[in-house]
Amino acid sequence: MQLQLLLLTIFFFISSNRPLHKDTILKIDKKGNILGLPQEYIKATFNLKNKHLRIKDKKITFPRCVREYFETSNTSNIPVLASWYHSKKIMSYYIKFEIYQEKKARKSEILLNLETLELMRI
Repeated sequence: MQLQLLLLTIFFFISSNRPLHKDTILKIDKKGNILGLPQEYIKATFNLKNKHLRIKDKKITFPRCVREYFETSNTSNIPVLASWYHSKKIMSYYIKFEIYQEKKARKSEILLNLETLELMRI
């Protein structure tokens, strides 16, 4: 009986369709403010024209090789997500830009460390 209960419990967790982790969707307002981050990451801004990203006291300008991913002229066309509520042992806290390049018909993600703004992955 205990074995059956254990197997049933394992099956429940394996077959569950609930995600273990879900990114938080952020918004960029018309002034370039990134909305939805916790207080410790405020002031957060993204200037699409100049490709400047600022989070708290860190600021970067994306290099030319990354700028080409941002072919849109409207920040509302760029989904921005972040995660800061998981263990840093698993992965650094991050902010992610999901970019669809229509001219190249491809989707790309730019993943940056939320605390240092170091590039983690493209």
